[in-house]
Amino acid sequence: MIIILYGPAYVVGVWLRETVFTWLPGWYFDPGFDQAVRQLLILTVLLAIISDGIVAPLLEEIYFRGYLLPRMKDLGWIGPVLNSVLFTLYHFWQPHNYLGIFFVSLVISLAVWRTGNLKLGIAIHCSINLLSSLGLLGYLVS
Repeated sequence: MIIILYGPAYVVGVWLRETVFTWLPGWYFDPGFDQAVRQLLILTVLLAIISDGIVAPLLEEIYFRGYLLPRMKDLGWIGPVLNSVLFTLYHFWQPHNYLGIFFVSLVISLAVWRTGNLKLGIAIHCSINLLSSLGLLGYLVS
């Protein structure tokens, strides 16, 4: 479900990056991986696996789905939607990815809302972030 929703949102994000967010500096989208020392990049990605793949999603889920979402219970189905909007806006440094972040967050919010299982949200969020980091690591070591 997440892949189905994120695929078109990614295309929109690329279009936004190339049309709307052209004012951002070049390093924002191209950090110069081709010019960096490969060993330092690998070390950076390994640290990102810990921080972005485990720690950040864990803390984000505890707050957004563990603390905030239950307090939106009285809003009915709008609760998970509002939770996803707030989660998306929290990622203010990625405006070109808002659509994709929103859809992924909505799937996670609905899953946690319907099951009451925060561990499910943590597992989904960590899996998505870890796959992204591991994909980059695989590219760097190949």
